[in-house]
Amino acid sequence: MKWIRGIAVLALTLAITTVALAEPLQVLLVKVGIKGGPSGVIPLIYVIYGDGKPLWRDITTLPANVTIPSGRLNGYKVVKVKLITLPEYVTLPPRAKYELVGNWIVTLKVEVPRAPYNYTFTFKLVKAPPKVRICVPPLPI
Repeated sequence: MKWIRGIAVLALTLAITTVALAEPLQVLLVKVGIKGGPSGVIPLIYVIYGDGKPLWRDITTLPANVTIPSGRLNGYKVVKVKLITLPEYVTLPPRAKYELVGNWIVTLKVEVPRAPYNYTFTFKLVKAPPKVRICVPPLPI
């Protein structure tokens, strides 16, 4: 009976250390923020390069976390991350127009052991949305 308990304790200890020492599935490289613009609607395309070859690419919306599967890093300590977003964005009605302040293509050199880095895209409101008028038809008597 004691040997069953001993095997169970050994298996549990082995499982806990395996989980604790396992590599993460995703490696977070850059936290991309947004300032002055609407969140969750402006697209962001990012491409991660190692020695000039693309390792990973994805598309998401701002704000975003630029991640790469740990198996794709292949031991690279320094990677190049290219962030691409829209230079201007017009919302759906009511139509507000936002313009990007700065570059819409940004290249960052990221040291993987020192990640995550932070980067923020700043937008300014160019055209405010018009006031919405709600027309209510007269009620029948």
